[in-house]
Amino acid sequence: MNSRYAEPAHPPAYALEPGLVPHVIGVTGHRDVAPEYAAAIAQCLNLKLRAFQTAYPNSPKILLCALAEGADRMAATAALELGWMLGVILPLAQEDYERDFEDPESLQAFRGLLAQAAFVQEVHAEPLHADSWKVDQRTAG
Repeated sequence: MNSRYAEPAHPPAYALEPGLVPHVIGVTGHRDVAPEYAAAIAQCLNLKLRAFQTAYPNSPKILLCALAEGADRMAATAALELGWMLGVILPLAQEDYERDFEDPESLQAFRGLLAQAAFVQEVHAEPLHADSWKVDQRTAG
C-alpha cells in the first residue's frame, strides 16, 4: 500500500497520564517577524498559552509546529518555557527542510528546539499528479 504519510521519524518519547486527554494547539506564522514587534509578539504568545494553561490545569498541553524561523519558533520557545510538550511536524525530510536555514545560527536554533521535542513527524506527501508533472517537493502545495 502506498501511503501519503510516512511512519513517525522518531517514536513518541513521552507518556501521557492515563485518563487525561491532551489539549493540542497547532501554530504557524510569519517567518519574518519585524524586530520592533518581536517582544510584543512573544509576550502575547506567553499570555495566551498561560491563559490556556490556567483554564485547563490538569490536561497535558502539546504545541505543534514546524519550527520555521519567526513565529513558529517563538511559540515553541514560549510553550517549552511553560512546561508544555512540543510536537514537531516537518513538511519535508529533515535534511531537505534544513536547507531553508541559510544562517548557521538559525540552523542551530532549529536543531536545539527539535532536540527538545516530545515527538517529530516528517510528512512525506506526494503532490497530486506527480507522475505527470516535474514538481519540486519543496515548493509543491
